Amino acid sequence: MHLGAVLFLGIAVNLDNLCLGISCGLVKKHIPWHHNLIIAFISGMFGALSCAAAHLIPERFSLISALFGSLILLGSGMWVIMQSIKKQSIAPNFQRPITSLREIFLLSAALALNCVGVSFGMGMSDVPFFLLGISIAAFSFIGVGIGNHLGESAARLAKSNWLNILSGVLLIVVALWEWFV
Repeated sequence: MHLGAVLFLGIAVNLDNLCLGISCGLVKKHIPWHHNLIIAFISGMFGALSCAAAHLIPERFSLISALFGSLILLGSGMWVIMQSIKKQSIAPNFQRPITSLREIFLLSAALALNCVGVSFGMGMSDVPFFLLGISIAAFSFIGVGIGNHLGESAARLAKSNWLNILSGVLLIVVALWEWFV
């Protein structure tokens, strides 16, 4: 069953959203629930559409595409880990509150791009795109909301690379899960 993989991916691709919420909370910049909903919706749509696009690959290539999808996920996870080790800090430095819808849409698109490659890989592994989109949207909404409320108590965590490394490890777990299950 792909449900475990869908949940793991929903968490893995949204750890950046959690970091965004933490970063905003650290500098006391509240993200209203309706802006959070926009971010979640756009992330979910990007993920679902990317996964659905992979479903267009002909059925006769399903074994090869499942293997290729697992390799994409494995490579994405390794890439995230390598980039995280090189980075000093993942917390963006906001100088003013995020208030305009234009800023929210740009931020949403940037965060949603995190899930396009891995969602396509999941689609090649024949994961239901609708479930994946819901998982990505739900964990985006939860991640930004919780992160925004953590604020100062998560200062040390938000400035470390452990969340990106965890995200990469989760991508690798999903890749291995899809490869062998």
